[in-house]
Amino acid sequence: MTSFFKVSLPVAICVALISTPFGILGAMGLVRYSFKGKNFLETFFVLPMLVPEVLLGVALLLFFIKIQLNLTLFSLIIAHIVITIPYVVRTVSVSLHGVDPMLEEAAKMLGATKVQAFFKVTLPLIRSGIISGALFSFIISFGDINLSLFLTGPNTATIPVHIFSEIQWQGDPTIAAISAIQILIVGLILGLINKTFKIRMAL
Repeated sequence: MTSFFKVSLPVAICVALISTPFGILGAMGLVRYSFKGKNFLETFFVLPMLVPEVLLGVALLLFFIKIQLNLTLFSLIIAHIVITIPYVVRTVSVSLHGVDPMLEEAAKMLGATKVQAFFKVTLPLIRSGIISGALFSFIISFGDINLSLFLTGPNTATIPVHIFSEIQWQGDPTIAAISAIQILIVGLILGLINKTFKIRMAL
């Protein structure tokens, strides 16, 4: 219960809430603007998806030790943000590629500012990409074990780490119940999003 409600769930929610806006900003910069080093940034955002998480976990652990950062929920959130932002950038970028920039220009010609044009024109059109990115962030953070094995402290064991420990040392049937709850949560989130989209499409 402690791992579920006090570690995994809060961390996953925080990671989704932080990764999503940063991912949107990154996608906007990469899709809508041309600048020196753009190719490097695109590669940089993809690297966490390509580098094995075990190596990334060791690297982050050594980095946190170097800067004398204790292994708390804060350090775990930072690590999960590193691996989730690329997914948000990719999903939002795909949505942005399908939006005609002239729609924003038309809004500006009608008196809207850049911010208003983004929130009233572009944001509704890329909503599906944003929700998908936030969902990916939540699920990846909630189910991550490779990074968490290296970066959890004595009081910050996530549900996957706890399950892994139980499987190794005990034969507790609670493991099956916890796994079922994880699947149920992900299924409820997917169902809610699907229902929301259907309602909005009907309207």
